[in-house]
Amino acid sequence: MFPLIPRCEKFWTRFRQNFFDLFSQIFLQKHSKDGVTSYSHQMLGAVIVHPELKTVIPLCPEMIYRQDGQQKNDCERNAGKRILEKIKKDHPRMKFIVIEDGLASNIPHIKAIKECGYSYILGAKPGDHKYLFEWVAHDDRASSYETIIYGGDKVKKKIIHQFKYLNGAPLNSSSEDFLVNFIDYAEITESSYDGGKTFTETGRKKNSWVTDIKITKDNIMLIMRGGRARWRIENEVFNTLKNQGYNLEHNFGHGFKNLCNNFVMLMMLAFLVDQLQEICCSFFAKALEKSRCKRDLWESMRSFFSKCFIESWAVYFDAIINPDNYPLHLRADTG
Repeated sequence: MFPLIPRCEKFWTRFRQNFFDLFSQIFLQKHSKDGVTSYSHQMLGAVIVHPELKTVIPLCPEMIYRQDGQQKNDCERNAGKRILEKIKKDHPRMKFIVIEDGLASNIPHIKAIKECGYSYILGAKPGDHKYLFEWVAHDDRASSYETIIYGGDKVKKKIIHQFKYLNGAPLNSSSEDFLVNFIDYAEITESSYDGGKTFTETGRKKNSWVTDIKITKDNIMLIMRGGRARWRIENEVFNTLKNQGYNLEHNFGHGFKNLCNNFVMLMMLAFLVDQLQEICCSFFAKALEKSRCKRDLWESMRSFFSKCFIESWAVYFDAIINPDNYPLHLRADTG
C-alpha cells in the first residue's frame, strides 16, 4: 500500500466585496465583524509519499468553492469526500493508506475512506478525542513498547521511541461499537557532543493516531513513520509551491469562474513533472543538487533558455552541472 495524504490549502485570498460582487456565488466568503466581506480560493491537495523520500507524487487537487445552486460555503469535509471518490475512479487498482490530521478522524470520513477500499492512519488529539484517550488510559488491554536507537558521529544521539497502543477502542462515546486501533507515541532525543566542550540536549515529540491496521510490536514503528509522513505535504509540497519559485500565493488573475483554478492546476502539473524528473532523471537531480534549491535552478534554466541555443536536454542540464565546460566568450565585432 502507498500512503496518500490530503490537505487543504488557501491561495489567492483577501478580496473586497465591492470588487468581487460579480463572483460571490463561486468564491468562498468570510464576513468580518466590521462588515467587510473577503473572498478566497481553496483547494484540497493529495500526494503519494514515502517516509524515506523527500519527493512526492501529487494527484489532481480538488477545488473548494461554492457548488452550483449552493448558498453556503463549500468545506474541506465535502471536498475530502469528492477527492476520495475521484482518486478511486482514476486509480481503481491502487491500494492506498490515507494519512490525515485530527480533523479527519471522525466516523463519516473514516467510513468514506473504507468505502473506497483504503486503510487509514489519522491524527488524534486529546482535546478532540477525550473519550478515546480516557478509554485507553483505563483499559487493561493497552500495551506499552519502547525501543532505543543510537546514531551520530560528532554529535551522539540517543533516540527513545515510546509507544502505548490498543487494538479495538471506541472512537467516541456516541458510537461505542465503532472501533479503531490507537497509538500514543513519544520520541525523546538525547544529543551529546564531546569535542573540548560537552553538552547534553534533550528534545521530546508527541503524536497520537487511530488506524484500521492491527498494531503489533513488529509493525508499530512502520505505522508511526507512516503517520509522521503527513508533514511531507506541508514541507515538500505547499512550502515548495509557496517559496521555491512556483508562486502559489501570487495573484495571477481570477477570471469569471475557472481561471484561477486552471492556473493552480497548471502549477500542480508543472510540480508533478518536476517531481518525476527529480525521481527518474539523474541529470535533473544533479542540476538541482548543484543549484542547492529549486528557485536557483529555475533561474538558471530560464537564463539558458533566453540566451542560448539548446542542443539537447543532456547538454542543457550538463551546462548547469558543469558550467566550466561551457565558457561564454563575449567579444566586440571589429568588422
